Amino acid sequence: MAARFGIPEEIFAAYGILDAGSNLRLVSASPHLDSLSAIKVEVVGLRLVRKTNKGWKPTSAALQFLAPWITKSLVHLEPAEEIPFLQGQAIQRAFEVEPGYVAVQGRTGILGCGLYRPPFLLSQIPASSRAPFFFSEASE
Repeated sequence: MAARFGIPEEIFAAYGILDAGSNLRLVSASPHLDSLSAIKVEVVGLRLVRKTNKGWKPTSAALQFLAPWITKSLVHLEPAEEIPFLQGQAIQRAFEVEPGYVAVQGRTGILGCGLYRPPFLLSQIPASSRAPFFFSEASE
């Protein structure tokens, strides 16, 4: 993630990364992290990335947490594109980033993760997290 999103390596120095099978989780650094493997823990930390058939996908929550340090693979949406993106719709236009997973910036901060496959930006916002917007553009 550091290389893909331009996050300085030292940001991760204050954290530990736990391998949870198909997930990597970000946790506060502690000398006691090794002892967690002896305890049955349901969930600990922030899911950083999830393994998919396309490789490691950053979670929207991780991108929002790391937002202050993201300098690469960052796309900025126009205001009119934000709601469609949050509803799971693809945005069709060119962005000045490499194809792959990107952090998607709206007016108020990082909206979440997107998958850029030129010329489409595919929303990676989980269906369960998509905001149910019940208004039309005419009512804005």
